[in-house]
Formats: sequence, structure tokens, C-alpha cells
Amino acid sequence: MESRADIVNMAASLHSITLPPSIGDDDDSLTWDVSIADIPSIDTDDEDTAVSPDNRTTLTYHAVAHGRCVVGTLPSLPTDDDSNIITWQTTQFDNQVVAVSSNDDGSVIASATKSHISLIKGGDGSLLASRQIASEKIRALSPSPGVVFVARPQNLTAPVPDALVVFRPSEGSSNVPSSDIILISNIDGMELNSPHLNRVREAVQEMSIDALTFSSMQVSSLSGVYVNEETIRFFVAGGGKVVVYDHNVKDMKTVLVVDNLLELMPGEWKHDTSTEMVIDGFIETGTYLTIAVTNEMGQHEICWFDTLDLSISVKYLCQCTIRSFKPIRSGIPEKCVAAAIATQDEVSRIHVVQSLIRDDGIPSKDSDSMVLFTIKIAESRPQSVEFATNTSEEKSPYAFRFLTKMSSDNTNAFVEFDSGKQQQAGMVHYLLANNAFDDAYKCIIEMEEHKSNNNMVSSSIHKSLVAVWQFRHVLLKGNISSKENIIEAKECLRRLASSAISGGDKGVEGLVDAAKFIMNWPKNHAAHRNCVISESTTISIQEVCMALSAMSTCITSVVEVLSTSKAVKLQEMIQQLDERQTALRGLRSLSEIDGLLLTFDDPYLAIRSLNDLLNCLVSQGAFKSVERLMKSQWGKNIGSDVVASSVLRIPASVDPRCFLPWLCDLILPTLSIGDPMLETIRAWSCGAADTYDEENGSSGLENAIMLLQAVSRATSRLTVATNNLFAHNTQVESNDEDEVPETPRHKAVNRPTVLNIGMISGMKSRSGKVFSAKRVGRPLAPASTDISLFPSSSTLISVDDELDYDCVENKLNEALRLKAARNLGITRDCLTLKNYSSKGEHYIVKQLVKATLQLVAETEEDVDKIRMYAKEGNADFDDALHQYAIELCDSSRDNIPNILKQAEKLARYCSSPAIRCLIVLKMLRKALVSIQRPPDLTGLAYDALSWVTDENVKSELEEALRLLSIDSLVRKYCGNGAQEFFRVNETSHCIRLVQHVCRHIDADGVLPDILVLCDAFNASVNKVDVCVSFIERVMAAAKPKTIKGRVADHVATIMEELYLKDHTLAERVGERMITFCSEILDDTRRVILQNLFPERAKQQAISASLTACSIISLMSANYDKSLKRNTDILTLLKEFQRLSNLQIECDVFVTLSELRNPSSCVAVLVSLLSPCVELLHGNSLMSVDSSVKEKLRSIIATAKHWCAILSDKPADLWSRSIGMIASQVAETTENHSSLLLLDASGVFDERAGQTSFHSIMSVALTLTGRGASEACNLSKSTSFISNDEGLSSTLTAMKSIAQASLILRDHIILYSPPSMLPSSITLANMTEFVCDVSTRADLGRSIK
Repeated sequence: MESRADIVNMAASLHSITLPPSIGDDDDSLTWDVSIADIPSIDTDDEDTAVSPDNRTTLTYHAVAHGRCVVGTLPSLPTDDDSNIITWQTTQFDNQVVAVSSNDDGSVIASATKSHISLIKGGDGSLLASRQIASEKIRALSPSPGVVFVARPQNLTAPVPDALVVFRPSEGSSNVPSSDIILISNIDGMELNSPHLNRVREAVQEMSIDALTFSSMQVSSLSGVYVNEETIRFFVAGGGKVVVYDHNVKDMKTVLVVDNLLELMPGEWKHDTSTEMVIDGFIETGTYLTIAVTNEMGQHEICWFDTLDLSISVKYLCQCTIRSFKPIRSGIPEKCVAAAIATQDEVSRIHVVQSLIRDDGIPSKDSDSMVLFTIKIAESRPQSVEFATNTSEEKSPYAFRFLTKMSSDNTNAFVEFDSGKQQQAGMVHYLLANNAFDDAYKCIIEMEEHKSNNNMVSSSIHKSLVAVWQFRHVLLKGNISSKENIIEAKECLRRLASSAISGGDKGVEGLVDAAKFIMNWPKNHAAHRNCVISESTTISIQEVCMALSAMSTCITSVVEVLSTSKAVKLQEMIQQLDERQTALRGLRSLSEIDGLLLTFDDPYLAIRSLNDLLNCLVSQGAFKSVERLMKSQWGKNIGSDVVASSVLRIPASVDPRCFLPWLCDLILPTLSIGDPMLETIRAWSCGAADTYDEENGSSGLENAIMLLQAVSRATSRLTVATNNLFAHNTQVESNDEDEVPETPRHKAVNRPTVLNIGMISGMKSRSGKVFSAKRVGRPLAPASTDISLFPSSSTLISVDDELDYDCVENKLNEALRLKAARNLGITRDCLTLKNYSSKGEHYIVKQLVKATLQLVAETEEDVDKIRMYAKEGNADFDDALHQYAIELCDSSRDNIPNILKQAEKLARYCSSPAIRCLIVLKMLRKALVSIQRPPDLTGLAYDALSWVTDENVKSELEEALRLLSIDSLVRKYCGNGAQEFFRVNETSHCIRLVQHVCRHIDADGVLPDILVLCDAFNASVNKVDVCVSFIERVMAAAKPKTIKGRVADHVATIMEELYLKDHTLAERVGERMITFCSEILDDTRRVILQNLFPERAKQQAISASLTACSIISLMSANYDKSLKRNTDILTLLKEFQRLSNLQIECDVFVTLSELRNPSSCVAVLVSLLSPCVELLHGNSLMSVDSSVKEKLRSIIATAKHWCAILSDKPADLWSRSIGMIASQVAETTENHSSLLLLDASGVFDERAGQTSFHSIMSVALTLTGRGASEACNLSKSTSFISNDEGLSSTLTAMKSIAQASLILRDHIILYSPPSMLPSSITLANMTEFVCDVSTRADLGRSIK
């Protein structure tokens, strides 16, 4: 390092400052005032450790972090002792200090460890305040915080207090907030350094602390600047972008200004997160945000953005990776910006760069920047380099301090750079950029008087620099053939030659720089700010040649004088200059380039050799000029390899018809089989074909086919020629073995084998043909050519080195197949020649099917064409259909019904039953997730079940069909959308759904739906129970007016459907329903007898009877008539029909068991004959009129009719019923009414029968018993002689005995069965005797 004497000598110098050892702990410090708002707590997951970012600054001009301490430093170097620069040292903090920042005057120092932030007095280093920002538990996990003071521009109308920003970027756990930013404002450094403790406390209390929330981005760097007295503009970097916010310190409101500042730059640039953003306040015209950016191409730039209008003012393109940087004060602060940049290449260096600020609002160009000083860092590869700058104008321009850190992190010293008198290097740059060459030369002379001997610091300023810049200026002015410009150019060359001879290495470098500039001239005019030539200006090739000749002559004269070691670079430049001059002369020989004139920015003016000229002509499509060039004297100097490799420069914009004759007739015949260049050209033709198809519209594919066919035919001709030559050489060798003829390059000397032809090292089959699998030899790399030679409108065709030798034939086959596919409807967006092989035939067939389905009306003919196309390409058409079906069904859930309709067409097109089943299975699964109601796929599903052969697929189909059936019924009966809430695996859901469907008794197709649900939920519900429940609901829903017809028809329809679907199920349901109907009759009979809601009970009984009749009728129709069971069911049918008829027509309700009981049937008939008792009451056989007899006959006829219905043996039932009702009449009436009833009933006409005898006998016995009963009652009375009631009883008894005697005499004795005759005669005699006695006695007293 330099000593203090060097500084006094005013040369650029480095001064090392050694830090003192750390001191012990001391707790005598102030604490943070409790009135300041708490900082929000930060939660972090328990992890190992968090790595500190590399862009934290621990060095300022007023303080430096030193382990767990902070050391105060003087802003200026002392003149006597190095140790006096250290002014104070803090006590040790809890952890290592990771960030340090100071305000402009150094009155307040902010430091941060991983867990605490602290404010330190800049005067004595005492601790003002400290605050914990992370708990000790999560300290190791937390990223290192950053501390930055907000910049205060000098042009503000009123002074503003200092503000400190503390931020901790989010890294590691996702639970850590995305940004933890704290603003500490209203910092008064003067008061905080006051010797009065009360004033210090008041100043601490005046400070305010607020938590800021910007965005959810990860913050890697942050800077702020006051834009006015109340607003701070924050620049927040994270994730590669820079977001701009405005924060009002009064109302604490934050407003987003720009979402990404870097989007204002042309190109895709991102913030280099390894560096910090810094506010540059050294510029008199305003403040600038300085930021390092990078792009995907690996380029690095440092940009200066105006903090007010956010426009980019200065850009500096750095050729190396930027480790860190810091803006510094320029020697011309009103016109230039400067920065110290640490780069990492083979050697770590620090460059002091200056760049001009453009007045026209356009960002600076490359010529606006210059490296003034280069400092070699002592450490070869430091871990980090930190910079510190001083805002004080007392410091010399370009001064800064820097600190290098190694991996050991033991920092014991930092270094200060002082430009001294050599600060005029910045003025030299400014004068050169403004063409003040004389003044610049004077400044350089003055600088050389204070030249430093320190080998660690070097400057790019030397005397030859003026001549280089002036020579550039002459060339950039244009019209160099003028006398004035020629004289000035010659003077510049003379000075350059003189400097190269006498100025050492820097003089030689100046001459080389001038030669490099002219090698790129005039194409490089746009990179310089002083260029006044427009792009449309024409320039003479002779002028360029003249400049090249002059430069070559100048360098040649220098080489003759210099030593050999120094002349190596110059000799290389002479060769390059001569080659370019020769190429331009060759270009000049072509008066016109296919009829086109040259302009100033024409790519032909950038050629450097004849090879470049040929490549440039080919790249422009000037093949006529190429032929003329090759026939000229210049063409003889171009090697055949270069000519062949120029094919690779043909752009995609050139029509292949322009170059195919040249390629196939002149280039390819010069090659030989096995030549790597032939292989490369064939690979290029494949790439060209791909490019044609992509960029040349409708004709692109035709051009690609044309090119591939031409190259393939040319290669075939070359192969035939090679084989013919082999046969000829074999014959010559057999004639004269010692004589070997010389052959040109395209002729093979030896027999063409597999190895030297380079055909194949293995074979493989593709699409039924045999193709080579691998090339043995690899093609030579094409000759390198500056890409700048080609115009921006041209598109270079890439060459794939991995292609097989037979790639042309493969590509041609693909092109023809692609053409056929395009004719069938595939689009260019879907398939190009480039991705044909990667997509494959299977994909193409799938896309063709997709395109066909999108037609308004596709036909079978269209599908057959695609099927034929797939067959020709050995593609599985059915598998393509399956894949497209999968693609369709895996798409979004929108418009699923339309998707299913298309998939149904795919299933119809498919010829493979197995794949068709898979398509149907995919359709069924897709229908299950449809928001809209899907079409009915049941028929298609059952068809698939009939096709399937795989048991696994069959099982999946059955399950999918089951789920789809359930889904369809849920939508049908519960509404579309209910399926979202239905769960098949929930038993309660299943049962409730079945019950809900059973309620819809009048819905069309409800029974099939119920059966489907029963099959689907066979583990949860019983099909018989569900069907019985459904018919029960039909019965229960019947109305009185519709019971007779509708219920029977409805039940019959249900049973018919059941028999059609499942005969066994129908029988079981029928049996259950018959039992149920019988039980209903029993229940309703009890209710009717109890007189509880009798009308409702009667309706239910009628419904049950009708239902049973309908069911039994269908059961009997479906039974085998030869079986005995059929007889039983017919009997049961008759019984329920009898019950139904009684209920509906007679309002008589009995049970089935009562119907089968004769006594009950008699009771029914008695109830039917009961009106006879009322009709005959009070009428005798002689006094009754004819109307009564007619009514009596009508009642009896009706009762007799129902008697015939109720029993298969009606005579017995009828006589019993008549006997019973006649006995009732005999009990209640007189005057032979019972005889009238017996006569009207026809019993007397049937008295030969045993049943009639019993009926007549019962009446006789009833009359006898009535008479005996009356006589018995009369005998018990003591006043019967005088009592009228007694007289009536006597008469009743006499009449009853008389009627009984009459019946016995006239009817019973005459027709009594033999077994009953004795008893009948005895009874008749007794009644006759009683009648005689009662007739002879008075009032019948002898009766007793």
C-alpha cells in the first residue's frame, strides 16, 4: 500500500487502515424509549440456520463493523499517524454485526445483528437505543436484516430529518412474513449527540417507529429518497424486479407508483440480487437510483434511474460479473456519474468507471463510458467486497473506501482509495467525449507528472488515447476522402505510430485499439455518440479500402522498428487488415450485388475476409454474384470447405429455387460419400425444411419438399458415382498393382466401406422401412463467421448434429406425410414439419380426428380417409380415437354434454370392441362429473357390456353404469345439482333416494327407475320390499271417485312391467301384496265395526280388494295352467272379486276369512234380507197388497243373486238364510207373514230338498216356541183375565200355535225326510192338540 508521502505527492493511492482489537462488554447505555410502538413479532419455523445475504454493507465512511463491535472512523485520513483515524469503539453486541449504515454527517450510526438493531452516537460511539427484532429462539433462522438511511437531496426547499429503514428479507420458512420493514423517522443527529442527557432523551422520544407493508414479494434490497418534504420514495427489490412506492410520513399512507421499474428498460432485465440498490446523490442535476441488472444472456449493466421521473439516464455495460458496486463522486458532477465496481474474472479487480449524462434524454452509449482506474485486489478471490463513499465535497473525486472479506470472516483492515491529482482522468474522458482533443492532451501531460508507481493501481489514460479518439472522430464524421479529413487522419496515425514506438505497451495498445475500430468501421458508427452519419448514407468501398490500407501501412512501419515480442499483436492486426482489404476489393469487383447498391449500414461492409464475403453473399441470397465471385481471381483463394460450408448461411427467406441448381450441381458433386460436410449439409437441409414450413406460409411445405427431394436425388447420384469409381479403381488395381492414379477430392481412392462412407453403425426399423441408426463420423463444425454480417431480417437455419445420415429421406417422408395430413384438415398451428417426428403418427391421427369432429357435418368418408392415412403410417387408428377420447374427457367441466356427443361419435368410429369399451367407460366417468345434465348413455353402456371381454373392464363398466344411473335419477327426481350432495356410499342417502322416487307414482317410467336403484343399492335395499312399498303408495293415493278404475289399471300396469322384467320378482311381489290386501281388509273390518272413520276405512278396503284382484288376475295369467297352484289362485281371485263386488255394490265389508265361513255368508244374506222384516211387519198373507209382494220379491231376488255369488253351493246357503230371516219374521209378526216370506222365497217350491225342509221346520219351531213362550208368560200373571195385555198375549200364543200346526200339516209331514218323519208327526199332533184345546176352552185357559 502507498505511504502518506504518496498522498502528499498527489498521486492516486491506496491506504490501509488497521482496526483495533475488540474490547470487553460494557452495559452503560441508554435503552429504547418505551413510548415507541412495538415492532410486530415474527414467527419462524425451527430450522437449522439461515444464510446471511451477501449484499449487506458493514462499512461506511464514519463507522465499520468489527466482529461484535462497531468502530468509529474519521471521514478523512490523518496526516500523522494511521491509528488516529479510529475515534471510538462500541461495546460488544449480543451477536456479530451484520449491517452498518450512517447518515450524511455521521452523527448517527445504525447497526444490526440478527436479533437487534441499535442506534449509536457518531460522536463518541455510545449506544442511543436498541431494539430486539427477532427472538433468540429464531435468531439463527432469521435472514440478516439491512439498515439504510433515506437519502436527502440537496435541492429540497426545506431541510428534512433523517429517516432509517430497517428491513429483513423473507427467506426460509413460509410462515415468515413476506416483508418485515420498519421506518424510524424524525432522527435529529445534532440533538442525539448533545452533551446534555435530557436533550438526548427528548430527541430519542421524538423519534417515531412504524411498520411498513409493501407487498408479498421477498425483499432483497431497499433504498429510499425524499422526493419532497413529506414523501419518501421507496425502491423495493425482490424476485428480480424493482417496485416503487411513495410513502407519506405525515398520514402514513403508502401508494404504489410502478409495479416493476425494470420493465421500462428495453429487453428482459432483472435485478442482480447479489448487489444492493444505492441512491446516487453526488450528481448536481438530481438524485439517481443506481442498480445492477442482468439478463438471460449473462450480460451485466449498471443503470442510473432518475428518482423523480423514473427515466433511465445512464447505462454502463460491464464485461465481467459484478460482485458489488457503489456510486462515487465524479470530477465533473454536473455532467458525469461515476461508480466503483468490483468484478470477478480470473483476477478480482475494482474498476473506477465514469459515464456521461446525455442531454438529449437518450441513455448513454458504450462510448460514453470509460474505465478511469483499475485497482487489483490483494486477495485473489474474496468472498465479498464492500464500498463506502463520503458525501462531503472536501474529499477528492473518485475517493472511496473498500473492505474485502474472505471466507474466514476475520476483518482486521479496510482500504481507502484517493485519486489525488490523477482525478483529472475524469476530465480527460469528458474532453475526449466532447472532441476537445487538445485540452485532453494537456490534462494527460499534467497527470503523467503525478503518475503513481503503485502496481496495484493503474489508469487507462495515456497519450495515445487522444490520437485513438481523434482518429475515431475523423472516421465517424463521414466523407473521409476529403483533403481535410485525410490530413487529420494521417496526423492521428503518425501520433499513434510514435506512441507505439516510444510509449511502451500502452502505446501499442492504443494502435491496436485504433486498428480494431477500423476493422469494424463503418458498421460500428451507431455505438458512438459523435457519429453524424445517418443509416441511409452511402459510402464508397474504395474509401474503406483506403482507410484499411493506411492503417496497415502505419502498423507495418511500427513493426519494423519494434522488437519481436511487442510486434506479435500488431502483426496479427496487419493480417486481419489485409484480409479485409482483399475481401472488399473482391466485393468491389462485383459492381452490383444482384442489382442492389450498398448503403452505409449494408452488411457487406462488415466483411473481414473473402470467406466472410462468400458467406455474406450466400446469406443475402445473391447466388448469381456467388457464381461470378467463384469464377473471378478472388474465388480461387476461397477453399472448397468454405464454399461447402457457406451453404449453412442460406437464410430461410430465400426461395429454394434460387439456390438448388447451385447447391445440387456445383456444391454437392464436389463432396464424397463419407465427407462430414456432406453430412452437415444434409442435416442443414432438414433444418431448412423445418424453417420453410414454419415461416413461409402456404408455400413453405412445398418448398421444403422441393429442397429435400433435390438433396436426396443429388446424394443418390453421388452414391452411384462413388460406386462406379470403386469398380473402376478395382479394375485398374488388377491390371497394375504398383500404379495408383491420383483422384480429386470427390473421388474415393479406396473401396467405399461402411466406415469410410460413414453410413451406419447399426440399423433400426421405422414405419416398415430400414433406416440408419447412428453415424460413425461426425460432421465438421462450420466455419465461424461474425453473426453481425447477416441482416436482422434474415433467419439462420440451425443444424442438428444429432441427426442420422438418412435424415433427408426421413424428413422427406415426413414432409409428404404432413402434406397428406394438411389435405385432410390438420392445421399448421397443430403440426409442423419440425415437430412431426416428436409428435408421431399417433398424435397426427388424433388431431385429424379432432379436426374432423369440428366440422359442421362430418361424413363416414372423411373418417375412412383418416383410417387409411393411419394404416399407411402404421398408426393404430382405434388407439388414436381412444387417446382423443381421453383428451376430450379430461378437459374442462364446461359443456360436457357436447363432449360426450363427440366421444359417442368416436366410439361409433372405433372398430375394436375392447377400445370401444374403454371409450364408453371414459364417457360414463365424464358424465358423472358433468354440471349440466348429460345425455342418456344407458343404451351405449349396455352395448359396451355386450362387447367387453376383459373382466376387469366389465366390472368397471358395470360400476360406472351403476353410478351413472344413480346420478341420472338423482338429477331427474331431485333436480340438477343435487348430485353434488349425494353420496353413494352413504346407506341413508340410498334409502332416502329410493323412498323419494317411490313417491312419484304418476311419473313416467318410475318403476324401471325404482328397479335400477334397487339393483344399484342391492346391498342397502330389498327389491321386493321396495316394489311392495311402491304399490302400497299407489293404493294409498287412490281417491274415492277413481278407485274403481284407476287403481286397478295402475296396479295392473305395474305388475305387467314387473313380469316383463323379472317373473320371479313379480310373483314374490304379488304374493306379498295379496297378503297385504288381506290384512288391510282385516284392519278396515275392525275399524268399521268400531265406527272409527268408517268412510276412510271403506275406501281402503275397496282399494285393497281392487288391488288384489288386479294382481291375482295377472298372476293367474302368468301361471302354468297345468299346475294345481293355478287352481288355487283362481279361487283366490274369485274370493277377492266377491269381496270387491260386495263392497262396491252392496256396501258390505267382510274379510277373506269371513267370506270363507258359511255362517258369515249367512249373516251377509240375512243383512240383505233384513228389509223383508220391516216390509212384512203388520201385514198378513191375505191382507198384503200386490206392491208389497213386488217389493218383497225384489229384495228376495237381490239376496238370492248375491247368494249365488257368495257360495259355490247357494241352495244350502239360501235355505239357511231364508229360514233364519223367516224365523225373525215369525218372531216379530203375526197373520202368517212368515208364510208369505217362505212362499215368496220359493222355499215351498223346493220343499223336496233337505235344505228347504230345514228352513220350513225352523219357522215351525220358531212359531211353536213363540206360542209356548207367550203361554208361559201368561200363566205367570195373576190378573190376566182383566188385563188387555194378557188378552193380546193369549191371542198371539194361539195364532203362533195355529200357524205352526198349519205349516206342519201342510208342508212338513207331507214332505219330511224319512228320518225326520216320526218327529214331525209327533210335533204336528202336539200342535194340533193344543189348537183343539185352545179352541174349546175360554180364552185358552186350558193351554196351561
